[in-house]
Amino acid sequence: MIEIEKLRVGDYSVNCYIVHESARKDCVLVDPGYEPERILQHLAEENLTPVAILLTHAHFDHIGGVCPIVAATGVPVYLGPNATDLPDWLMRGYALPGEDEENRKNRKLLPEELHVLREGDKISLAGVEFSVLETPGHAVGSLCYLCGDNMLSGDTLFCGTYGRTDLPGGSPIDMVRSLAKLKALPGDYNVYPGHGEITTLARERDTNPGMA
Repeated sequence: MIEIEKLRVGDYSVNCYIVHESARKDCVLVDPGYEPERILQHLAEENLTPVAILLTHAHFDHIGGVCPIVAATGVPVYLGPNATDLPDWLMRGYALPGEDEENRKNRKLLPEELHVLREGDKISLAGVEFSVLETPGHAVGSLCYLCGDNMLSGDTLFCGTYGRTDLPGGSPIDMVRSLAKLKALPGDYNVYPGHGEITTLARERDTNPGMA
C-alpha cells in the first residue's frame, strides 16, 4: 500500500510529500521547498531513507530545500522539461530567515545534475511507480505525478481552484489544456496539491471552476 505523508513547510505553507510503500523504509520526497533540516529530522525519526526528489515545478517555494537535502543524502532530483527556464528571482525567492542579501544571491538552487521527466514516462522509486503528466500553465515544465490511485498535482490543481498563470512561464491557455487533461483521466484519484487541502479528482470535476 502506498503511504503519502504531508509536511507543510515554510511561510508559503508548501505541501512537501513523503511517499513510500508501507512495508518499506525508503521513500521519495516531493517538493521539499523549505525547512530541509526539519524534513531530514522527520525522516530520521520515522526511520525513512530518501532515495529521490521529485519536483512538480521550479518556483522558489518548491525547491528551496533541495540542495541541502541533496548535500546530506546524495539523492537524484527529477523535474520537467525546461522547468528552470524562469527568471532568477522566481527560482531564488526571498532571503531565508537569518540570511543576508549577498548570500541569497549566491545560494545554490539545484544540483548540477538534474534528471528530466517527460509526458508518459514511468519511473519506479522506493517500490512505487510514478507516471508522469506534463501540465504546464502555472509554470513552464510543470508536472503531475500519478502513483496508484493518487495524484501529486503541484500547483496545477488545488482543492476548489487551480494555480495562478500570471507569473513568468505561466500561461492561461496551457492551464486550460492541462486541467482538461486531468479532467479526462479515467476513474478517480486522491489529489495531493502543492498548497492547501487534499481532495479528489471526482470532487474537482464536479466543483472546480477550472474543470467546468
